[in-house]
Amino acid sequence: MRTPELKQYTEFCHDDFVRHPIWVCVHGIDEDEPWYGATDALTYRPWLRSTPYHCGDETAPDVVVFAEFRLSDNSRLSGFTRPPLSSNSGHELSYTQPNIFLPLDGFQGFWLGMRNPTLHEKQHFYAAIGKVAAEVFPIAFSPVPGLIDVEFVGRIPGFSYLSRTSEPFVEG
Repeated sequence: MRTPELKQYTEFCHDDFVRHPIWVCVHGIDEDEPWYGATDALTYRPWLRSTPYHCGDETAPDVVVFAEFRLSDNSRLSGFTRPPLSSNSGHELSYTQPNIFLPLDGFQGFWLGMRNPTLHEKQHFYAAIGKVAAEVFPIAFSPVPGLIDVEFVGRIPGFSYLSRTSEPFVEG
C-alpha cells in the first residue's frame, strides 16, 4: 500500500470529511505498513472499506464519521463523531465524543474528560458560532445517513466532564 492520506485527529477539518466521510485510526491496525513508524495514536487515514460501518463489532478499529448537528434553535452544523457501539455504554457522550466544526477554523468537542471548560473556552465557542447557550443546548447529533448500520441520534446537554467524584457534570 502506498502511503495514504494521513491526518492528525486534532487537525481534522470539514473538507476532510467531505472527501472521506469515515476515517480510521492507524494505531494498532497498520503496523506492517512502511509509513507506520511516522504515525501515532492520533493518526487517522481514510476508511477504505465499504459502508455502512458495522457498529456491532466491538473489536473493530477506532473510526470517526461525518455527522450532522441540530442545535436547540434548529440551526444545523456539521462535525464528526465516533459511531455508537451496540452496548449501552457505547452511546454515552464519553464514548461517541462528538465534535462540531467551527465556521472559521477548528472544531469544538463537548466531552472534556476530567477537565471542566474555562469561561474563555465557552465564550470562544459561542462567539465562533454567533449564539448564546440557550440557542445551542441541547444539541442532537447523528452520523450522516448511510455511514453506519444502525439508527443513532445522540444528545449533547452541554459541556460535559467528570466531576471530582467521577460523576458526569454538564454546564452550558
